[in-house]
Amino acid sequence: MGKWQDIYRSLEAAGVDVSKQLEGTAWLDRFIPPSPQHAGKMLDLGCGLGADMLRCAQLGFTPYGLDLEQKAVDFVQKTHGFTSQPHNFCQPLPFDDQTFSLVLSRLAVHYLNMAEAEKLFKEVHRILQARGKLLFVVNSKRHLELGLQYNYADALEVSPNFWHLPHDHMKRSYLFYTPQLAKELLGDGWTWHYLQEEAFTHWGIDKRVVIGVAEKR
Repeated sequence: MGKWQDIYRSLEAAGVDVSKQLEGTAWLDRFIPPSPQHAGKMLDLGCGLGADMLRCAQLGFTPYGLDLEQKAVDFVQKTHGFTSQPHNFCQPLPFDDQTFSLVLSRLAVHYLNMAEAEKLFKEVHRILQARGKLLFVVNSKRHLELGLQYNYADALEVSPNFWHLPHDHMKRSYLFYTPQLAKELLGDGWTWHYLQEEAFTHWGIDKRVVIGVAEKR
């Protein structure tokens, strides 16, 4: 947790260019075309500095954010004025049933193991309105196989598909997805609109990810 706090603190001290933030949100335009029909509440799981929230606000949504780090939450509230709060994603989501028309998460939920992710996706289904959409980006198994981004020395598969990287600078564990694994974790009650493994660039880092768009049935 401390490492993320340091990262957010240094970014805040350096000054965040909002236009630069928005450049990194172009991926959303593939899946959420500008239209009045998209108005409603959206939730960003792992909101970070709020770039995707900012883009969704431009698209007509009312953004809400959750993040593990208090520093990120404080930044989003102070800089963008969006409602956000700290939250551990292993716990139930702090919202009523059918609150949101969109839930999105970019490169955040892959820190959960399979059992934790399955519980989170059930919570997402609960808080989505009928025909509400979940849009997510997660590290893929191909990312692991190609040895991208992280230090994989002595990587240990501590549970199925969930790898601990002791020599990565964050010393974190990651769930590396395939499209089939995403389907299994979300379970029934969804209609899939998009589910692919593909190249993705995040903060200038070349990645391989699984992108999914699923609609609540």
